[in-house]
Amino acid sequence: MKRIVMFIISILIFVFLFGCSDKDCVVISYEVNGGFILNDQYLFNDERNKFILLETKKEGHKLIGWYTDPYFTPFSRVTNDSVFNENTTLYAKWELETYIVSIQYDDVEKKYFVKYGETFTFEKLTYKDRYYQFFYKNNNKLPDTIIVTGDIYVIGSTEEWS
Repeated sequence: MKRIVMFIISILIFVFLFGCSDKDCVVISYEVNGGFILNDQYLFNDERNKFILLETKKEGHKLIGWYTDPYFTPFSRVTNDSVFNENTTLYAKWELETYIVSIQYDDVEKKYFVKYGETFTFEKLTYKDRYYQFFYKNNNKLPDTIIVTGDIYVIGSTEEWS
């Protein structure tokens, strides 16, 4: 069993080090533009029609697609049906995620849609003759301004909690 494992590791190291050095193979490289790094893909002649786009992640972003052009021109968009005849670099296109800041004021809930990393300032308001000026999440008082990194549910209060 140990010999088999060592043999498989040797083959993988060989492929990794020497990749495809002839015209029977193309290398697909990924420029993730801040996302989690992906290894190159090696497509041999019989695999070129079996191309599968790899997934990556980037905090606070949604992957829109992969493109052969770093400027993301529409004609350069890549799909799982794409065929590559030469070494190619694919570029990740991202868009900021939108999150919901939800504030409960007694019997009314207000929702705000905020992009990842944006600053949000809580709205102090008067509702039913009550002035809401304090905001809590999980019984912890929040500052007047936060940086949004995900959905958040907040309770507005007219008085400070102890």
